[in-house]
Amino acid sequence: MLGFLCDFRGEDDDEEETAISHFVSTSSFLPRPLGYRSRSGWRAVDSRHGRVLLHALPYRFAPFDNVLTVWNPITGEELNLPRLPRDSVGWSAAVLCAAAACDHHPDCHRGPFRVVFVGTDNDRVFSCVYSSVDGAWSEPAFAVHPHAPQCLDSVPGVLVGNALYFRFQLSARILRYDLGAGEVSVIERPPTCADRFRGRAVLVSMEDGRLGFAAVHEARLSLWSREVASDGESRWTQSRVIELGTMLPAHSLWSFPDLIGFADGVGVFFLWTVAGGLHLVNLQTGLLRRFRTELDIYGVVPYVSYYIPALRIAAEDDGDRQGHHSVQLKFPIPTLSLSCFAFHRWFMETGDYVGFAHGIGFFFVETQDGWLSFTIDNSGQELGAL
Repeated sequence: MLGFLCDFRGEDDDEEETAISHFVSTSSFLPRPLGYRSRSGWRAVDSRHGRVLLHALPYRFAPFDNVLTVWNPITGEELNLPRLPRDSVGWSAAVLCAAAACDHHPDCHRGPFRVVFVGTDNDRVFSCVYSSVDGAWSEPAFAVHPHAPQCLDSVPGVLVGNALYFRFQLSARILRYDLGAGEVSVIERPPTCADRFRGRAVLVSMEDGRLGFAAVHEARLSLWSREVASDGESRWTQSRVIELGTMLPAHSLWSFPDLIGFADGVGVFFLWTVAGGLHLVNLQTGLLRRFRTELDIYGVVPYVSYYIPALRIAAEDDGDRQGHHSVQLKFPIPTLSLSCFAFHRWFMETGDYVGFAHGIGFFFVETQDGWLSFTIDNSGQELGAL
């Protein structure tokens, strides 16, 4: 996992309340271009196979335009998708690789992709697919909505096998979209958690390739997996219960945590508490990472991809003075958490940071291509402010 996009409420340039989507790095990776780390008036919908699906909020455009954009944070490329062929009352969407038999290698994010859009109206469920090869949406496919007027939740879906799964709002049901047949069906959530967990639940992919369901009740995280019984019927089985009180700091549990996200493939859950902020819990390793912030985060979309940072090294002798050398290193700007906003803003405005020790001077300068230039100079003189 290279990072995640968090959606929170803030103010735009006119000091009006708006939603903001911000990329938070959990590694040395920073998205390109750097100016797209924070987007006012947008929210993250989904991310998979190196791409992110973004949605322009309705009040920025016509109410039902559903303006969608596919962004590649590694290359900085963006594509605004055409207008959807029909409107919807509630919807969700997923972006994924479209290459045949792709093993999602490091260059997967450069290949063809598709966006699956599923929506509901008064009495029907419909789906349509955008293909980057064709550059257009398919014609909508309709099915009877068995539980109208329930709407789909806007939280990210999950890819399990050859199917995508999406949650209904305030409902005990899950929508299944078959990628091969292009058909939709509805399955039930685990029966014991239909009423208790409300919105504190996410769909997950289990390590064995099955569909999973995770939910938080008070300070307990419960996991279910969907198994095929001997009679051929699929049933939910509770597989694990985790006491969060043994993992989270005591003060974080002054209010019960909300489960707001899951990173597919790495087993990381995102928990939000009013007192403790955002917590990343890896159930495979038991590691906990905390992001302290006063931001009102209401959604998280993890960004999981392959990335090999380039390290450009150039050493040169200026020829003016014997023994005077300088070495320039260029690398992505180090990880910035939510608590580093003020420092990052200062760095972007001043453009430099200078230091000097033991006869060696060094300075940092951010380059136009979003890298950090780190120069070491043994001239024996203090470099001073740039």
